[in-house]
Amino acid sequence: MGGTRLKAAFEINLVKDMIKEEIGDSFVEHPIPRVISFTGSTTVGRYIGQLAMKNFKKPLLELGGNSAMMILEDADLEYAVNAAVFSRFTHQGQANRLSEMIAQAIKQGAQAVLHGKVSGTMVEPTVLTKIKPDMDVFQEELFGPVVSVIPFATEEEAVALANHSRYGLSGAIHTGHVERGVQLAKKIDTGMIHVNDIMINDESIVAFGGEKQSGIGRLNGQWSLEEFTTLKWVSVNFGKRTFPY
Repeated sequence: MGGTRLKAAFEINLVKDMIKEEIGDSFVEHPIPRVISFTGSTTVGRYIGQLAMKNFKKPLLELGGNSAMMILEDADLEYAVNAAVFSRFTHQGQANRLSEMIAQAIKQGAQAVLHGKVSGTMVEPTVLTKIKPDMDVFQEELFGPVVSVIPFATEEEAVALANHSRYGLSGAIHTGHVERGVQLAKKIDTGMIHVNDIMINDESIVAFGGEKQSGIGRLNGQWSLEEFTTLKWVSVNFGKRTFPY
């Protein structure tokens, strides 16, 4: 019975994948849309981007991220912690993959200062320490309320840690000196970064988008107009051109 159920589940998932590929590819390959806008995972975005370019369409991709929040020694610690909690524990979707990544990190040497319980599809907040840059919880996008706390000694070390990622979507820096935060923000390879604020910011008149594998293009305001339109040069000669031959 178990084998039959497994086979049935595999066949159902196979059919679903075939339908998704057939329908999704048709949307991208259809001759009418000239711009393909997609929001989702980096893996799917890479495929859609390749398919769009293959058909000479412009890809506009808003993809994954694993944003860093730097809390410097002169920051308002209580405010910074509240900003981190709101940024990381709000609007989260959870699945079995998250529990696996937490367990893997602990097996690799991470320590769970707070280990949230799992109830069905709901995962309570988890806070991890002793994280190394080569761990999946450091490198991968986490679809759930998991925070990795990593100490640093210098600003240069903090920048190196933040940039040690294939993602570059957003981020935040907390410090008692705004100019210090702004100068540090310029060194982070990310599309968006916020000084003394949360990491979840989306303003209708400010460019929204990421760097590296977090996406291509910018949305909102004038940037959306530029992304979804094209320029054409139309000239009129009211005289007669003199030709060299």
